[in-house]
Amino acid sequence: MIMPVLPPDPQVREARERLQRARRLVADALFGRRRPAEGAPRVRPWQAWLFAIWVLGVTAFYAAAMAGLL
Repeated sequence: MIMPVLPPDPQVREARERLQRARRLVADALFGRRRPAEGAPRVRPWQAWLFAIWVLGVTAFYAAAMAGLL
């Protein structure tokens, strides 16, 4: 049976808007856009890149550990 289309849930809409704001913040920080998102604290680009590299490093370490390479 095909599910009927329901009206959008206000909580889902609010969560999507927050996620969209977060995505804009990350893009602004990583790619150096000069226009900050509304109400967003400034994050230095080097801090954003350092965090991205740290996440990739931890993920690679975890994958290597799970693959039995470490």
